[in-house]
Amino acid sequence: CVLVNGRDAPALLNHCFTRNLNGLDTGRCVYGAFLDENGHCLDDAIIYQCGQTGFLVCVNSGMGNAIAAHLEHCKPMIGLSEAVVLDLTGKIAKIDIQGPEAAKILSGLIQAPESVFQAMVYFSFKGFFDFDPAGSALNPGDYTPQQPVLLKDGTPILLSRSGYTGEFGFEIFIANPDAVQLWEDLMAQGWDHG
Repeated sequence: CVLVNGRDAPALLNHCFTRNLNGLDTGRCVYGAFLDENGHCLDDAIIYQCGQTGFLVCVNSGMGNAIAAHLEHCKPMIGLSEAVVLDLTGKIAKIDIQGPEAAKILSGLIQAPESVFQAMVYFSFKGFFDFDPAGSALNPGDYTPQQPVLLKDGTPILLSRSGYTGEFGFEIFIANPDAVQLWEDLMAQGWDHG
């Protein structure tokens, strides 16, 4: 994952990404691709609008460094100085849970599941993972969720309905230190649901 923040963040992403982010609402996300100067595809990605100038970019495994470097490379080329790019490779984990029982399994692991799942349409998300932006020049206000999503033990997560495989399910973004416990809890809850 890569965080992009600042007054120039929307313009930077619109320059480098195949989808126009203008008009995307906070709590919604969009699928597209990052292209280089020659129009060659670097990686496909989903961009999450976390605030007016705060974005989470979910790239494929191992591509965080490359996409963060590409965004940094493009900033001076297009005259954008007020965008901060932060590569979260190795700091954030993503676990997908898909299939017809996904919501039932997840319901046993999160606080207030009825409220969380209410109005959670395809390509939307709620919450945000535990992240300390100290020293990163990011504005934490752009990553403060309108509706937090918490595991039963109080661990914050970003919960998304942005999977593009066509299967019903969710994507869970969580701080790396908490990922193993979440995986074990998901497996145990899954066994309980057959």
